Amino acid sequence: MVRTKDDFWQYAEQHGSRFKCKFCNRDFSGGVSRLEFHLSGIKGQDVDICTQVMDEVQGKAYLHLMGKSKKLKSGTSESSDSIESRMGSSPFTSKEFASKFASNFQMLQSIIDVEDELRLLVASAEWRGLEYSKKSLGKHITEIIQNAEFWARGRRYYKY
Repeated sequence: MVRTKDDFWQYAEQHGSRFKCKFCNRDFSGGVSRLEFHLSGIKGQDVDICTQVMDEVQGKAYLHLMGKSKKLKSGTSESSDSIESRMGSSPFTSKEFASKFASNFQMLQSIIDVEDELRLLVASAEWRGLEYSKKSLGKHITEIIQNAEFWARGRRYYKY
């Protein structure tokens, strides 16, 4: 049954064997692992991804699913053997995870490199004339690309 002591339950309302996300109000069956997948942005467990979750919560859920412990998040140390043994249950090996991280970092660089072109694209009459731009996802993409904070955060993360 549901273990309410898990930190991620604070982001959902529990209704017996179901839960309702406090960010997007979607209703799901299952336990905390399905909630974590929903919040993390990782597809899995036949749960839709939450599109309204705060970045901090999404990152916390992602790291939790990737095998990080609460000890690591609070700053205390943990042996690399322990981390490696838990990452073995992850769908990725540590080398694959490092490769995926590098790929994401390269993608971030590529997106930052074409910031001006992307901004011009979503401001163009051609974009506005596309049926896709009128759908909710197209509108969401436009908002993201035109958001100055999105670009500032991308450049800040890229510096690291």
